[in-house]
Amino acid sequence: VELLASTLGALTALESLDLADTRLGDKGVAPLLAALPASLSSLDLAHNRLTDEGAKAVAAALGGGGSKLSSSLRLSELSLAWNGVGPRGARALGAALGAADCPLA
Repeated sequence: VELLASTLGALTALESLDLADTRLGDKGVAPLLAALPASLSSLDLAHNRLTDEGAKAVAAALGGGGSKLSSSLRLSELSLAWNGVGPRGARALGAALGAADCPLA
């Protein structure tokens, strides 16, 4: 995860990233989200064993939750299919999506 995260920042023209079924888990998703380039518009995190904590990290990267993660993340497509996101994670994502400047809303 660390190697991928260190590489992502250099890919300034990256528009789409498919990380489905890579077993990132909650601990792996936060460093990657922080490293995503501002050019990214599509992110697939399906089948990554994410729970409420991973969903909260995604929400923070989208601008919800007051985190210092990549505040310039401007996704127009996001897949979190087949993860274990529960009510708390869903609420965090809903709040982030409800933000006026969220392009996914």
